Amino acid sequence: MPRTFLVCSLLVLLAATGCGAPAPAAPASGTPEVISAAEEARGEPAADAVDACALLSEAEVEALIGPNGGASPTTGGGDGGGCTWENPENYHSVTLDVGSSGTAAAGVLPPLDPAFGPEQPLGDGMRALAGAVEFVAADRLCLVQVATNDTTAEGDEQAAVRLARQVRDLL
Repeated sequence: MPRTFLVCSLLVLLAATGCGAPAPAAPASGTPEVISAAEEARGEPAADAVDACALLSEAEVEALIGPNGGASPTTGGGDGGGCTWENPENYHSVTLDVGSSGTAAAGVLPPLDPAFGPEQPLGDGMRALAGAVEFVAADRLCLVQVATNDTTAEGDEQAAVRLARQVRDLL
């Protein structure tokens, strides 16, 4: 009888652990499955979605990052939109994200998630956020980042603030 109990116990244990077979690996974050799931979660862009690529001219982007492959739109779902420009030689880039309507209720920045650390206000209703500039245009939460490692007086952050003001005025 003890032998039967032992065999049954082992069978139950093996069945519970999947017979020792490894669990299927989760897809990596850049795989088509994950990208598709992320796009599906954001939803389809609305017919009146913002064309963020049209908010900055190729000339002003090239003045910041040099020759680039042109504007690359990103979908934000709803009526928001985004765009990225990247210089393939040095990986300098400009990224613009325009949130959907209502993402900045009453036209003010929402409270900062404490995980980002202390808030870094930039004035004019903007704040620094992980190397980017967050701002509000109408009732949309927006973000712009200039990434060139520019250490001059203009600097990446100041260039982003200038672009944020421009985009805010256009929206």
